[in-house]
Amino acid sequence: MDDHLPLVISQAGGLSQLGPLTQRDIASEAFQDAIRYLEKEFAGNAAALSWLKTVESTSLDDLLETTRYVEGKYHQSRNRQGLMGWLRGLSTRVMYYGQVLDTLAQHHPEYVSLGIVNHGNLVVQFSQALSMISHVLPITKLSAELYQTDQMKDAVANLYAHILLFLKQVVRWYVVGPAGRTLAALFKPYELSYKDTVEQIRLCANTIDGIANISMKVEVREMNVFLQEQSQALAEREAKLHDMQAKFEFAQAEMSNTVGRILQIVTSSSFQIGEMQLDLKDIKPRVTDIHFKQMLDFLEPKRSPEDALRGHQSLIRRSSPWRRRNANTVSVLQSVTRWISSPASAVLVLQAQPRAQARVKEIATEVIELLRPQARRLVWYLSDIRSDANGTADTSDLLRSLVFQSMKLAPDLVSSSPELFSVAKLSGSHSCEEWAQLLGWILRRLNESFVIIEADDVIRNDSQSSQFAQTFQWLAQHLNESNTRVKLLIVSYDTTWRSYMEDNEGLGEIADVWREAPVPRRMRRGNSRMFSYRSALS
Repeated sequence: MDDHLPLVISQAGGLSQLGPLTQRDIASEAFQDAIRYLEKEFAGNAAALSWLKTVESTSLDDLLETTRYVEGKYHQSRNRQGLMGWLRGLSTRVMYYGQVLDTLAQHHPEYVSLGIVNHGNLVVQFSQALSMISHVLPITKLSAELYQTDQMKDAVANLYAHILLFLKQVVRWYVVGPAGRTLAALFKPYELSYKDTVEQIRLCANTIDGIANISMKVEVREMNVFLQEQSQALAEREAKLHDMQAKFEFAQAEMSNTVGRILQIVTSSSFQIGEMQLDLKDIKPRVTDIHFKQMLDFLEPKRSPEDALRGHQSLIRRSSPWRRRNANTVSVLQSVTRWISSPASAVLVLQAQPRAQARVKEIATEVIELLRPQARRLVWYLSDIRSDANGTADTSDLLRSLVFQSMKLAPDLVSSSPELFSVAKLSGSHSCEEWAQLLGWILRRLNESFVIIEADDVIRNDSQSSQFAQTFQWLAQHLNESNTRVKLLIVSYDTTWRSYMEDNEGLGEIADVWREAPVPRRMRRGNSRMFSYRSALS
């Protein structure tokens, strides 16, 4: 098969768009393309295919190094002083060249001379070509790394294919015997067998240089366009910055003028400002008072606690004033005394027994009358004694009334916690639990207070009875756990509180209030007089 190959490996028309360097190995891809192309060209040539298998397992640089090594071994085996020395030594060993050289020397001596000249020329040309290949390969690898395009890969593949073909020819020439080299020099001179391949190598190298130069120009052009765009963008930004700076300086000048005018006005009106500050100091507490009054107006119950107390006092005066001190009366008075004098929070439940509702209300009323002049912090709730009021009150109204009285006792607490107290907050829809939590918060900060609750009108409301018990049982437990002295007196008309107090023995005590037998008329003379719980407690 002919060892001369045309430039047949396909090349992409035009330059590919150049981009940033990637990890693509163009040189390796081109080497593999060249191997595949030569395998197709040498199909059926077992020796050439075997040589290509050896080449494929190594690299082009290793093959070139092997060729250099064979060339060096060849030169070491030749002890010559220039070309004429080699010719003189050749005459002593011409007997070994074979029968063909003898025949040629007898009939055509000019062929022998031509073979000797061609032999020397081949050695020189091979050395020059190998030097040229050694120079071209690193440049080609660098170009392939810098410009990783398909066109560059095809050009490098063409170069590698011709280099492989040339190295195959060179290695084959160096490894044959002297007679074979002489015959090859005679019948296959450099100009006929090797020059075209070397020229193709030069052409491929020039093509690669051309692609690299054009790619470099494209990159330079792109860089130039990019720099022009960046320069234009920078100029636009600078123009915007100058415009912003001018506007900023103008605004600063305007602000300086405005500040100057304001300072003049302030200086000329300093006395008025001082008066305004004094007025503001006076206005702030007034605003606080107005805000506090608005909250109290919103919370104020329809029936004030004072009106409820006066109603119960009137009812007590209309009832029979004649009563006697008995064992149950003494027991109740002792329980009330212990409750009042307790050093910590305490709960006292007055449990009304059958037909003792009037008496337990009377006791609760007189305890309130007793504590009013003594205790600075007393809040209470007494049921509505009107006949049409039973079953109409609810637990929320009761709690709102207690919150209303507690806020009146500590207006400073309300003003110091505006996040909890506002008309908008209080006017919203709130559950019994929320009102109970607010009441507990105020009572804890009052630290020492008395709370008396007689809520017959709430308990008679079937839908509110359990709610009332749950709410005030929670409040009693909550106050007992806090480090305060809040005394809670509850009037109970059912057995709910008895079971609760028995389960919580340390919470307080429960006192049964029984119906008192009336004093006969015949015994109301002489030393008999009206017995008062209030005077007995005093």
